[in-house]
Amino acid sequence: MSSPTNNRPRGAATAPSPDSTHRSGETRGGYRAATAIGLVTQRELRENLVKKGSVVTLILGMLLAVGGVLLTAYLTRDDGADADPTVIAVVGEAPFAENLAAATAAGADGDGAAEGATDGAAGGAGMGLPGMTRNPIETRPADSEDAARAMLSDGEVDAALVPADGENQWTLLQDGSPDALAGTLNAALSAQLQTQAMVDQGADPAAVAAAAGSGSVTSENAQTVDLAALLVVGAGVMLMITGIMMFGGAVAQSVIEEKSSRVVEIMLATIRPLHLLAGKILGAGIAGAIMLTAIVGAATVTIFITGLAEDFDIPWAAVAMLLPFFLLGYFFFAALYATAGSLVSRMEDFSAAQMPVMLLAFVAIYIPAFGWSNLDSTFMTVAAWVPPASVTTAPLQYAMGGFDGWQMLGSAAILAVTCVLVILLAAYVYPRNVLRTGSRVTWMEALKG
Repeated sequence: MSSPTNNRPRGAATAPSPDSTHRSGETRGGYRAATAIGLVTQRELRENLVKKGSVVTLILGMLLAVGGVLLTAYLTRDDGADADPTVIAVVGEAPFAENLAAATAAGADGDGAAEGATDGAAGGAGMGLPGMTRNPIETRPADSEDAARAMLSDGEVDAALVPADGENQWTLLQDGSPDALAGTLNAALSAQLQTQAMVDQGADPAAVAAAAGSGSVTSENAQTVDLAALLVVGAGVMLMITGIMMFGGAVAQSVIEEKSSRVVEIMLATIRPLHLLAGKILGAGIAGAIMLTAIVGAATVTIFITGLAEDFDIPWAAVAMLLPFFLLGYFFFAALYATAGSLVSRMEDFSAAQMPVMLLAFVAIYIPAFGWSNLDSTFMTVAAWVPPASVTTAPLQYAMGGFDGWQMLGSAAILAVTCVLVILLAAYVYPRNVLRTGSRVTWMEALKG
């Protein structure tokens, strides 16, 4: 049966009608849709995994994921008990420095003895040592200021405490820029002088300290924020939208390359346009899922190796919610990118064709980027229901307690229906324009058929 030519788009290549070709193929060659889609999927999967850009992206992604976890582990590790002590050379009698050393040594034991040591070692102060340093402090006697300076110069001590002119005046000598040690020693000296003043007035410092410690003001945030959930899911959302845009764009690039090289004309002689489109979307999507799984897997292994999994309560349920929204978001944008790619024959024209898709991508990216700190607002709540913003906003709402399971199911259902509509749009536009060559077809022209 000869194919009609009166409905062929202007500028389309002369090729056998896909419908007539496929009808004859079904009767003679046993054409199967699953086989055709599978072959295209395998080809796209192989092309997306082995090309240089994908390999570089995978390596960089894994390095950044592992590096981010290692940096977090380094910044959050507790060095208090294992920190090297700060050694001070003391000239003369400095009871406040000795008291401070005793208190910090007791605190480093980690057995809750710091308070008792502070009370006792402070000469009965009982008031504690305000500003007590977290790192342990050791003191070493020095016969003179010159001897203390020599010890400091030789690296035997970290600082030297020498008497200055005037009663209760001291000078702290340090190599390099001053740190918080001077403030800590000042607090210890002030505590000692207050204790001595109370003793001179006949007061009991221990009783004063007990009275002062009988009351307290506790700070409590009215809006509790699960930082672990926010960080983990926030990073997951960023990775998810990056993968969606990267591999959705790969679908468009593949469509344009086949159009510009006229390979698509040969392919459509043996495969239906919609099956070709489905194979492209599935192949690029599987490649993206493999790469993202490798990146997430590397980060997860590093989390357990560094012990961060024990320090943070990782919201695995919220992490699991990222998968369905990643898949739905990918199908949404991949179908739009494939449609945009079918409208042009050269990569130079693609920037204008993809502009509507990019505007929708900006919605999905920037709404959670600027609204993550105010997820309970009406705007962010509505955004979690409306595609494509729901692709990234709904998982954040669930992680932070703004959505329950049923609300997530409803948001996913709305997103799924939207994906079906977008795929139907692609099924309408793609077959009518994939063989068209020449100037760019606008979206309005494509929708009008």
